[in-house]
Amino acid sequence: MCCLSNSCTVYININEFPSSICHVSLGAAVTYTYTYNGQTIGTFQFNQATTHFLQGFTTGTNAVTLTVRDTNGNTVTCTYNYIVTGVPTVACPDTTNNFAQNRLNPLSPNPASQVSFSSPSLSNFPNNANVQLAYRYSNFDVNPAVNNQLLTTIQSTQQSHSLNNLPCGSNTVTVTATDNAGNTATCTFTYFRLCVACPNPGQSTQTFTSFARPTFNFPLGAVVTYTYNYNGQDIGTFQFNQATTHFLQGFQVGTNTVTLTVRDSNGNAVTCTYNYIVTANLIISCPPNQNSQVSCAQGTSFLTFPGATAANGVGLVTITYNSGFIAFNTQNPSQISATFPAGTSSVTATARDTTGQTASCTFTATVTGGDTVRPFISCGPGVSSQVQCGQTSTQVCFNQCTATDNSGTPNVRYSSGFIQFTPQGNQQCATYPTGTTTVTATATDNCGNTMSDTITVTVTGGKTFWLNNILQDDLTSDTQVPQITCPANVRSDVQCGSPTGQVQFQPAVAFDNAGTPTVEYDSGTVQFDVQQQFVTATFRAGVSTVTATATDACGLTNSCQFTVTVSSVDDQVPTINCAPNIDRTVDCGTTNSQVDFQASAFDNCGAVTVTYSSIGSTQFTSQPQSSATMNVGTSTVTAVAQDTSGRTATCETRVSITQVDDQVPTINCAPNIDRTVDCGTTNSQVDFQASAFDNCGAVTVTYSSIGSTQFTSQPQSSATMNVGTSTVTAVAQDTSGRTATCETRVSITQVDNFPPTITCPSNIARELNCGVTSTVVQFTATAQDNCGAATVTYSSSGSTVFQPQSQRSASMNVGTSTVIAVATDSSQRTATCQFTVTVTQSDTTPPTIFCPDVTPQPRCAQGSTQVCFTPCRATDNSGISTVTYESGFIQINPQGNQVCGTFPTGVTTVTGTARDNCDISSTPYTFTVTVNEEVVVKFNIPDQ
Repeated sequence: MCCLSNSCTVYININEFPSSICHVSLGAAVTYTYTYNGQTIGTFQFNQATTHFLQGFTTGTNAVTLTVRDTNGNTVTCTYNYIVTGVPTVACPDTTNNFAQNRLNPLSPNPASQVSFSSPSLSNFPNNANVQLAYRYSNFDVNPAVNNQLLTTIQSTQQSHSLNNLPCGSNTVTVTATDNAGNTATCTFTYFRLCVACPNPGQSTQTFTSFARPTFNFPLGAVVTYTYNYNGQDIGTFQFNQATTHFLQGFQVGTNTVTLTVRDSNGNAVTCTYNYIVTANLIISCPPNQNSQVSCAQGTSFLTFPGATAANGVGLVTITYNSGFIAFNTQNPSQISATFPAGTSSVTATARDTTGQTASCTFTATVTGGDTVRPFISCGPGVSSQVQCGQTSTQVCFNQCTATDNSGTPNVRYSSGFIQFTPQGNQQCATYPTGTTTVTATATDNCGNTMSDTITVTVTGGKTFWLNNILQDDLTSDTQVPQITCPANVRSDVQCGSPTGQVQFQPAVAFDNAGTPTVEYDSGTVQFDVQQQFVTATFRAGVSTVTATATDACGLTNSCQFTVTVSSVDDQVPTINCAPNIDRTVDCGTTNSQVDFQASAFDNCGAVTVTYSSIGSTQFTSQPQSSATMNVGTSTVTAVAQDTSGRTATCETRVSITQVDDQVPTINCAPNIDRTVDCGTTNSQVDFQASAFDNCGAVTVTYSSIGSTQFTSQPQSSATMNVGTSTVTAVAQDTSGRTATCETRVSITQVDNFPPTITCPSNIARELNCGVTSTVVQFTATAQDNCGAATVTYSSSGSTVFQPQSQRSASMNVGTSTVIAVATDSSQRTATCQFTVTVTQSDTTPPTIFCPDVTPQPRCAQGSTQVCFTPCRATDNSGISTVTYESGFIQINPQGNQVCGTFPTGVTTVTGTARDNCDISSTPYTFTVTVNEEVVVKFNIPDQ
């Protein structure tokens, strides 16, 4: 029963205004009395005051006792604290040396930008558990327009805080702490986010790539280095101030994953990863052409044909088919089916791999019908019409063509360029231009057989003319062409060398009996600017013929012609530049030498001729040749340039021929020698003989060597050369002591002609509990090589995929994976083997569940009430999927972190059942929910 006896228990809720929940036959007035430090500081009657005001508190914790008493002497008390604090403050974390490392990665379009730090410390807040922390940021490095942007709001009770979506560069973060009473405090700290924008070279058929230096955000004043790593090897290192373009090479066909690390001289570093895809040429092969025959009434045929095949693709290759609006069934890639219409359809098959590379091929599907008889069509005679002068078209109608066929009435279609046809009763009508137009009528039967016939439509034009200022319509009388008179021939001079000149002349004069005609000018590509008083145009040098054409209103024309002559004027002498003075030496006994002394000449008006004459030790006059045999001694060669107008210019070249003896011998070394020997062989016999010659007699040759093999000044032209690189120098010396040298590089290299051997472990099988999706598996392949150690790398495909790695273990997913082991010796020869790793799931253990009995606080008697309780505790080796509750018709459902249902007064039995991720159910667990009736009175406690 609710509120019917003094034995009811009273509960006080300090978060609500004092009010009686149950108002049933109490019949007594209620008084509130507040006591602080032994003194009564406030007394209020229930029906006299709705707000209670208290004062006289001191800084610190003030304990207040509230007594509620009715006139029957029933009382209840509660005690609460009212805390008076100092000014609230918040202290931000120290992030001076904190840098958020982040990458802008083509492989991850939305890269994480979360940063974490310790919670700010709070002071003088009445209740820290109820303080909200609002984080806002400003960034003037990347986006100055973003100022005081709200990021998130977090409860102060969290030990560590994190922020998402901080931009790159320096971020100023403002923290505002606010409690339930509206008290606030702020502080500010700085967080720097390091960023680098990875390149996105995409894909190529080249095993190398070049791209612009990636951008980054780092603190100022530090030297930045870019390092690229591929397959565990550094393949490129670049300083920021030394390279604006980065060139990388050594990639393989397929997907190459590259890691870029940007590091400054202060030790700050950030990485990003991207893919560079090297593709081979994708190839696709189509099935043969397909044929089918149907009856005329069917019109379509369902065909099944082999699927197209593709090769050389990267990753998964998909093949699609296209032929207009035809839909293809591709569920079985090896057998494709579709419904084709009668006739021949062209089908295009297109293959696309994971890199976006495509290849296509085409085949046909031909569906033939049983009816091969063409329809018959016959059109009437041609028709004609006439338009007035000035009009260009008119509507003409003719009788429909007659068409018949053995399979019914055929369809007739009319066509003639862009003309649109409209049926009107038994006629076809359209708008035709002047002249003769051929219309084609095509009859098509139900099976697609066609036959055509034609009909001509002739539209003739009339003429109009002006008579006594009145426009006259006459279809026959205007036959007089307009009269036109051209201006006299025009001449204009331009400077020699100018290719064109602007010319102005009087317009041609034209008149006609039917009004003033229009006049147009034509002279090839020349553009004319026609004004009322004159005509202007630009003509090329020479003589151009201009045609002036007058056209009257009815299209009658008449023309005249005149010439425009553009002449060049030459008033400049040519320019000439002689060869520089020539000093030459010859051997003793030689008395002359062939000398080239060609001069260069130019003239503004075209061609220039140059002649040469010489005085001194060699003499000749006015020859056109620019070379001659010049005698020992000094000669002066004069060059004369003459243009087409007879103007001349001259210049001179001095030629001096002197006899001397200063020749060294000539020597030619053997070409560089590259030789290989087997592993263990340390030298090889090598012949490196040089050839030598001197104009004055005998030559001696000696040899010396540095490098892996060393000897000095030996006459022998062969030696036993050690493994490595040696440089052999040959010295030729003539009888005058003059010498000449040359070199031969000799390289002896040990080579490995045998690949390594490798042995893989047996196939591996692992079994996991249901719900566990992966496990770490150890594996080791053994490798040997005749020339030393061999390295082994592992890669995987299937349920677990990873790129080549040297680790001999990996986390393997449920399913079957194929692991390929590759042994590589020092000569980069390889050998491979493979084995499988199969990981399966199993679970036979049901989950366990425990549910405590539920007895909520007593409630007023209302027949039933909603009860929320903590969910049952369930555990399982493979994880819990669901927990369900049953109790007759009562609906029991989760609400947040609790389970709630509406229960009647008294004891209700509830059954809880857990189901794990492997769909195994627990033994049902039975517990009770007991609802008791009580008196409940709630009182409000003033805000702190």
